[in-house]
Amino acid sequence: RDAAADRGDFDRVHACPSSPADVSDEPEARLVIVDPEQPHISNDWGSAGALQAQAILDSRGLSPRRNRNALAFLAADKARLTDLQSAVRLYLAWKSIDNDKEALNLDPFQVSQIRTKVRELDDTARVRIPETYVWLLVPEQERKKNEKGDETQEVDPQGKVVWQQLRLSGPDPLAVRASRKMKGEELLLPSMGATRLRMELDRIPLWRGDHVSLRQLAEDFGRYLYLPRLKSHSVLREAIEGGPNLTTWDPE
Repeated sequence: RDAAADRGDFDRVHACPSSPADVSDEPEARLVIVDPEQPHISNDWGSAGALQAQAILDSRGLSPRRNRNALAFLAADKARLTDLQSAVRLYLAWKSIDNDKEALNLDPFQVSQIRTKVRELDDTARVRIPETYVWLLVPEQERKKNEKGDETQEVDPQGKVVWQQLRLSGPDPLAVRASRKMKGEELLLPSMGATRLRMELDRIPLWRGDHVSLRQLAEDFGRYLYLPRLKSHSVLREAIEGGPNLTTWDPE
């Protein structure tokens, strides 16, 4: 939870929810850090981490989840989790000795040595958290296929949900690494131009007749996986406000 304090470009971070009901159903972009009891194995969509991500995506407790396009998931690597657990066990063991120093009748020199060891193991465990949480799981809409059966870049609004797996690296806070990776892959937009918004409006289309309300548009972007994943409502509002400021608004 300490490692999740820095939210990066996410509006909110859910650290280790015990069930899908603990992840709120809101349209703002959020990262769910999957509980370490549910790790992921590369490309294994039957892993505990992948199944938990799917369960949270599908529902919030007893009701279906509405804002599925707001979520991304970060899961621990099963193999690396062993090293993290080992570091935590050692930390807890030395911390227990420190807590019982009076009962153990330890002298000041021994107490100093123990506390140095506690600090070292605490640092080791914290370093191993980003080394363990390396799998970013992002839900997407299935893409259309051409006449040859090859996948195209165009998403299929009627297609099934598919998952993209991205591997993270580096010592930065968990959400910072995840949001940076997603921005680089255009899986998370902290900003959006007016022209891009118009293209999305026309592509689906999102118009209801000859207009669409801002409230409806915000709901659409939060719900549908074939639309860009926006950080928050402000991204949409700023894109709309930016349109009239473009000197090339008419041809674009």
